[in-house]
Amino acid sequence: MTPVVGSPPWTPEEDVRLRKLALRTSVAAMAKQMYRSMAAVRNRAARLKIMVAKSHNQGKEQRQTDEQAEAFAMQIEDKYKFSSDSAGKFAKTARR
Repeated sequence: MTPVVGSPPWTPEEDVRLRKLALRTSVAAMAKQMYRSMAAVRNRAARLKIMVAKSHNQGKEQRQTDEQAEAFAMQIEDKYKFSSDSAGKFAKTARR
């Protein structure tokens, strides 16, 4: 049984390109570059077990650089370190 679709079947070359683009490109940008819908890109990526990010800003290229991601991770780590230090102090005063 052949599914009813509006786009041609995916080619092996497109699968390779999808894998490469998924490393640093949003779903919206991939869809635009590959002349496919965002749903088609997400569905094909899921079928091929390729992890892609959700596109919250459709059509806008906003990806973190490695440096930005590392800085953000450090901020989170510092926050949790501070929170656990504060929780220990609070627990000591609450027991009295």
